[in-house]
Order: sequence, then structure tokens, then C-alpha cells
Amino acid sequence: MVAELRAQSWNCAFRTVDENGETIDEWSALTMWIAGDGNCEAEVWAVDGEEAAEGFVDGGNWNVVDESVHITVEVYRTDADGDRVDRDQHTISLHPMMPECIDGHSHSWEQSHIHGNGGGVVCEETCSRCGLRMTTDTWAANPSNGEPVTSISYDPAEVSS
Repeated sequence: MVAELRAQSWNCAFRTVDENGETIDEWSALTMWIAGDGNCEAEVWAVDGEEAAEGFVDGGNWNVVDESVHITVEVYRTDADGDRVDRDQHTISLHPMMPECIDGHSHSWEQSHIHGNGGGVVCEETCSRCGLRMTTDTWAANPSNGEPVTSISYDPAEVSS
């Protein structure tokens, strides 16, 4: 089995062939995208704009501590003339790591409150072991553009020792 690579300055494609030169899988085109959040831009090899936005976010430090962070990423490619094409915008949500429960146990979540919020719900759950409160809002808004997103937050102040 052999993997082939075809590359140009703005486009890259792969395929896998067997020992007879027969294609085992189809070409997956990777394209150079420019992705940025308004503070900086980076070149990202990706199949499409959404993957480029995810790649941009994966390469950063976003300081996700107690609540979700929503990053608005603008992406585009350039054509052979250097003109911007395929411009798009994607919101990538990063959710906080769930704090550990006490004594190595798994959290035992109990629903403490739920209410409607526009097109979604806000669900508050409390761990019966450690008192940690988790809030999930399925219709939160991205602060930069108002786009609906899901947000998760943990309230460590509720943790009992």
C-alpha cells in the first residue's frame, strides 16, 4: 500500500493505492485557509472552512476555566490572484473541564431546576456527593454576534469539602 501526496501552494490532496496502483480510498483535498478571531490570523490546512476554524481554535490558549467560551472565527481562502474567496464565519465553543468529585467518586447529578429559555432550556444540576452545581443553557448567545450556542458552567463556590 502506498500513500500519494499532491501539493500546490494552496491545495494538497492525498490518496491511498494498493501494490497494483488501484485506488483504495478517494482523494481528500486539503486547502490552505486563513483563519482569525479578530486578534490574530493563522494559516490552517483543512478540508473546509469549519475544519479550518476548529484547527485555529485547537492551536490557541483560550483560558476556559468555569464556563464555556465561544470563539467567532472568520475563515477564507485566497485564489491564484490573491483574492479572498469562500469567506465564512464559524463559532467554535469550548466547554470547561468538569471538576472532579470528592474521594475519586463519579458525580451523582440530580436535577435541581429547569426552565425554558427562548428556543432551549436552562438546566441546573447539583452533585449529591460534593455539591458542585452544573448549569447547561441550550439557548445561550455568543456575546460577539448573538448566535445561539450551548453554554456549560460549573459553580465551584457550591462545592462542599
